[in-house]
Order: sequence, then C-alpha cells, then structure tokens
Amino acid sequence: MSIVGAVLLGLSGLVCAPVAWGTAALSALQVRLLALFGALLAGAACILALQDAPRAPAWLAAPAAVIAAVGLGSALTVAALSATRVVGRATEAPVQEGPASAPAATPVLPAPGTPEAPADPGSALLRGGALIGVFERLAIASTLLAGWPEGLAVVLAVKGLGRFPELKQAHGQATSERFILGTLVSVLAAAGCAGVGLALRG
Repeated sequence: MSIVGAVLLGLSGLVCAPVAWGTAALSALQVRLLALFGALLAGAACILALQDAPRAPAWLAAPAAVIAAVGLGSALTVAALSATRVVGRATEAPVQEGPASAPAATPVLPAPGTPEAPADPGSALLRGGALIGVFERLAIASTLLAGWPEGLAVVLAVKGLGRFPELKQAHGQATSERFILGTLVSVLAAAGCAGVGLALRG
C-alpha cells in the first residue's frame, strides 16, 4: 500500500504542475480547485503511509515527495496568496480647465473569486516570486529527504537575505506581508510532502 501512496503523492504534484509553470494562464478558482484536488491525493497518501504495510522503495518515495513539494506546494501557496486583496495606488487626477474636475478614483483589482481575478493578484509586488518558490520547495524537500534538516535554515536565510533589499525599499506592508505568508505556506507544504515521503519510505 505504501507504493500506492507514493504514486498518489507524486500525482498530487503532477496535477498541480500547471500552477508551478503557468500561473498567469490560470484563474484564482482554477488554482484553488487544483490545490484542493492535490491536497486530497496527498492526504490519501498520508493515510496509506500510516498503515502497517511494506515500505515503498526510496527511488519511488523520494522523487514523489519532491514532485509533490514543487507542484502541490505551488498550488497551495498561490491559493493562499489569491485570498489576499491588493489595492492599487491612487493616481493623480489630470489637470483640466473648467469649474469641475473629478478626482481620479483609486484603482482596485477585482476581488478574489471573481471570474476576472487573476490567480495571484499581487504577483508584481515580488518579482520572480513564483520561480524562487519552486526552487525553495525543491531545496527544502531535498534537504529533508536527505536527512539534513539544517538545510532548511540555509534555504530560508538565503531567501531572506536575497529579498531584504527589495522588502526594505517596498512601500507599505503589502510586499512584506505577502513575503511572510508565501514563505510560511511554501515551507509548510514542502516539509509536509517530505514528511509523507519519509513515512512512505520508512
């Protein structure tokens, strides 16, 4: 049964792979559905891992956990970020001659869940965040599966130091809040997938 669990764990990442490679082509609803389906597959794999059954071989369990960490982790992270609401900055009203000149309205992105809402409404706040997240989850899952949990601290330190100048220069709290939320969900998803992989491997 652990072999079946490893297959399900790998499938949980494969079904969510479109989120990791093409967020711009997906809506928030599509990302959430993929994340839900992937989470159900990973949950089934976790249940099978807890059963007293022959363990899955390392050559199957470890790659399945890495695939799940990248694919499912991406879907869960983007789904969490899609629940945030990003309000655009106010634009200055154009100077017009005449007694009445209406001020420009503050642009607001569509609310999450609407058909027009993008999968990640604030993706422009942190450039390259999706790609960095993929490599972050890949590194976290690999270090945990390799039995080197200290690598988790190294990955987070490198990411934090690399992002610090951008976060420091950012205006408002939107960027830093997205950084914290995305990092927490990403790390937890990758660590959870690695844990299921270790349990399947025995």
